[in-house]
Amino acid sequence: MEGKITGTGKRIMTMMLSVIMVTGIFAGMKLEVRAAKTYSFDLSDPGGFMFALQNTYYSDDTLFFTGFSQPPAGDSYSYIVRWDYIYNSKRVGSSITTCGENLSNVSITIPNDSQYDYAKLVDYTPPTVSQGPIQVVEFVFNIYYPFTPSQPTVTPPSQPTAAHSTESSAAPSHECSFQWVTTVEPQPGIDGLEEYKCMSCGMVKESQPIPASMAAVKNLYGFIKDAPENGNVTIDFGKLHTISDYLLNKMSERSDVTVTISFEYYSAQYEITFPSGTDYSTVLEDEDTMYGYFGVAARLGLTVEAK
Repeated sequence: MEGKITGTGKRIMTMMLSVIMVTGIFAGMKLEVRAAKTYSFDLSDPGGFMFALQNTYYSDDTLFFTGFSQPPAGDSYSYIVRWDYIYNSKRVGSSITTCGENLSNVSITIPNDSQYDYAKLVDYTPPTVSQGPIQVVEFVFNIYYPFTPSQPTVTPPSQPTAAHSTESSAAPSHECSFQWVTTVEPQPGIDGLEEYKCMSCGMVKESQPIPASMAAVKNLYGFIKDAPENGNVTIDFGKLHTISDYLLNKMSERSDVTVTISFEYYSAQYEITFPSGTDYSTVLEDEDTMYGYFGVAARLGLTVEAK
């Protein structure tokens, strides 16, 4: 009887250990599931948008944007998100999410969908001052689905000879390791290029432009900082027709420097000059953080001239 009881006990113990092992395996698998992350970006600082562009996002990640200005009396800012669905480097569809109107902050959650790989923020249209009673403030995300390479044509190998064997002449196989790399640096007026590329074989899985505005903002800041005393800085902002408190503050710190900015607006070329000695307090002490050049000119008593 004791032998039977002992044998039964061993079988029960073995079953329990098996259950514990299986449970542990599944628990370990669950622990490997990526937890959703929360990101915060202050868009009153141009660096905030640049950081948001550089990240890669996944299902249920949340992006929290702050630094929005309130519209002038009688105007309205409508915040939306456009999701572009990318398959094999081509846009195959889009959808729109409405966030609300006249918000002081915007929270965007990446959709939960196990079928796609990841998401990237690729564009942002900020509100501007005095550009119309209703403005759409748009965030644009690309949702990337798994890459499906076309099947290569298979050519039967030739018969090996004494001098050459198929084993030695065949190209070594590898598992691709993809990373986002900048292949073309952005220049003022010219977008750069970022590619999701295999570091071993160079195959490009996805690519996306780097907005030229990133280069323009960095360049202007550098030009102002490094300008000689009582110097002049001239820069072409291309189609970027807004300026932030961040840059205006940098210009106020070097009020001895005259800054001239060229830009394109509705296919027309314009130019605005911020003379040395300009008092920027009017725009730095209000609640707005982003301005159109026509709006900032009106507030500072400057003139936008057609070229």
